[in-house]
Amino acid sequence: MPRLLPLAASVAALLVSFGAQAAGDLAILDAQIVGKPLRGACNRVAVTYGNVGDATIAVPTKGAIITFPQGNAFTNRAERSFAIAGSLAPRRTVTATIDKVSIRALGSTTVQVVADPTNAAGEPLQTQGNNLRTFNVDVAADCAGTASTGTKPSTACDLSLSFTAPAGSTVAAGSAVSYRVQARNQGTAACPNLNVQLHRYSGSSAGGYGSAVGGTSGSIRAVPALAAGATHDLEWVDNVAAGTFTYQAKPMGTWNDGNNGNHRPAKTVLAN
Repeated sequence: MPRLLPLAASVAALLVSFGAQAAGDLAILDAQIVGKPLRGACNRVAVTYGNVGDATIAVPTKGAIITFPQGNAFTNRAERSFAIAGSLAPRRTVTATIDKVSIRALGSTTVQVVADPTNAAGEPLQTQGNNLRTFNVDVAADCAGTASTGTKPSTACDLSLSFTAPAGSTVAAGSAVSYRVQARNQGTAACPNLNVQLHRYSGSSAGGYGSAVGGTSGSIRAVPALAAGATHDLEWVDNVAAGTFTYQAKPMGTWNDGNNGNHRPAKTVLAN
C-alpha cells in the first residue's frame, strides 16, 4: 500500500510540480494633492499607480478619489472617478494628474485614492491591500480665484512656457537627454511664483496618461516671481528606449492669467 503524504506536504508538492500561477497586482504607489488643498472642486491630485505583479492586467479598470472630513466618512463626502490604463504590463507604472477633485469642508480632510474598487481585474483578496492609499490634508481656504500659490495672478501677468532644448525632434534612445523650458512673463505686471512639472506621453500627442519626468515629486521645478519681461530657465533630464514620445510642461495647480494658451507647451521627439 503506498504511503500517504501529510496534507501540508501534499500541497507543497503540488506547488513545486505546477508552480505558482503568475498574476497581476494593481497598486496605488503614491498620491498627493498638487499645490494647496482648497475647499471646492478645483483640486488636482497626482496619482502614481502600477502593476507590481508578474502578469499583465488587461482589463480596463477605474479608480476613485474620495474626500471627507477626518473622522467622518459620511458627511460632506465627495468622490471623483478616473480611468486606469487598459493594459498594464508587469512592473509598469503610470502617473496621472486628476483634476476637478472636490473637497467640501474646511479643516482636516481625509483623502483616499483607491484602484479598481469593484475588482474588475479579479485580484485575489490577498493582493488587494495595496489598492488603497490614504492621507490627510488641512484645508484653510476656498477655490474661487486662487492659483497654486494661493494668490490670483494679475490679468496683466502673462506667463509663457516654451521649450528651448533639445533643438531638433530626434534624440538618442538609451541616453540622458536634457529638456529645457523657459518661463517668461510677457505681460506688463509681475507674475507670482509657481511650480512647473514635465510629463512624458507615449505617442505623438500629450493625451491620456503621462508619466512625470523624475517621478511625482522629483519632476517639480520652481519658478520665482517674474517681473514684466523677466525669464527663468528650467531643466529636466530623461532617458527613454526607442519610440515616439511627447513631453508637456504644465503649471501645477489652477493657473489663470488672462492668456491661458501659452503655458502648456508640448514637444514630440523620436528616440532611436
